[in-house]
Amino acid sequence: MAEIKDILVRIGEIFDEINLNYVIVDGLAAIIRGKPRTTMDIDVIIEDNEPKINLLLGKLKTRDFDVLDEQIKLAFQSGVNASIFDELSPMRLDVKIARKPIDIAVLNSAESHDYFGVTVKIASLNFILLGKIWFLGDISDVAETEFLEYNDIKDFINVYLENEEQVDMFWLENEVEKLKLSSTLARILEYIKENLDF
Repeated sequence: MAEIKDILVRIGEIFDEINLNYVIVDGLAAIIRGKPRTTMDIDVIIEDNEPKINLLLGKLKTRDFDVLDEQIKLAFQSGVNASIFDELSPMRLDVKIARKPIDIAVLNSAESHDYFGVTVKIASLNFILLGKIWFLGDISDVAETEFLEYNDIKDFINVYLENEEQVDMFWLENEVEKLKLSSTLARILEYIKENLDF
């Protein structure tokens, strides 16, 4: 946790200095809204602003991150995540520019949360849950006995149970239906009901 906190402090200072809009998604967002677990990366979506992105890359170098300019620019041009490794720990940042409508929506839904004394912007509760379903895809071939072997299933369950009354199920069900993953959501909710709902 100390390594994550240290990175969050460093990148938070940079984002504030250059006024770059960002949102933390995936694993760390699920950890913050759910239960602690290990992670080796921090997934971040940033606004599409080339001058600020260039400032970001320069400032990351001064804050002990290994920034490979050409590889990162190529990744950004290709629309994929760019991995930026921390020089002080085995962790990395996986940075993506918000260009797709879903990424822009997630960025615009960012909520501030306290994580061990550090204020960070993370995806909204509903987008965290939707992201987990999207990453999982079709789980019809996964036996229920194997559910808890998948971090994305565990993350969904933990975030859902910790925040059940705040989940907008109407919105979530509609968005999952658009992805044609209603059966994935239904299976996980049924698993929760049968095994974990107290």
